Amino acid sequence: MPIYPTLHPTDPFSSAKAAGMQAVENVAWQAFRRLNAGLWTTLYYNVHVGTVPGDVETDSLEDRLLRSHLYAKRVDVIARTPTETWVIEVKASARASAMGQVLVYPPLVQTRFPEWAPLRPMLVAASCDADVQAIAQSFGVEVFCPPFGLVLPR
Repeated sequence: MPIYPTLHPTDPFSSAKAAGMQAVENVAWQAFRRLNAGLWTTLYYNVHVGTVPGDVETDSLEDRLLRSHLYAKRVDVIARTPTETWVIEVKASARASAMGQVLVYPPLVQTRFPEWAPLRPMLVAASCDADVQAIAQSFGVEVFCPPFGLVLPR
């Protein structure tokens, strides 16, 4: 099992920019966050999951952490509610490649954090492709684009 960087919980009401988000992604995220923060108990940004190429248990802790930081897949946002965990990918545009990420992440999050079930995959974007929105629904992925609204608990 890889050694991942430590998770840093964030207050859902904090408007701090998540490291690595592009400006347009951050605008979309902040609009979505402001409307839904009251539903969440904790946010985590840049959550590392999945396999890490070249990870060897006999390597030093520092080498393993560096490799994980560089090569592990990263979920943009994990939002915990009292009853479920939202696995959120934030993009400038909801396109097919973003759907691939949203479909891959939940099983990897489930492997790393089995206690976080049930998982709710979501894509938050500044603009959306209508085809991707339709296909996402068939895979159980919720897509949110402006104008954002309050997400209803399941």
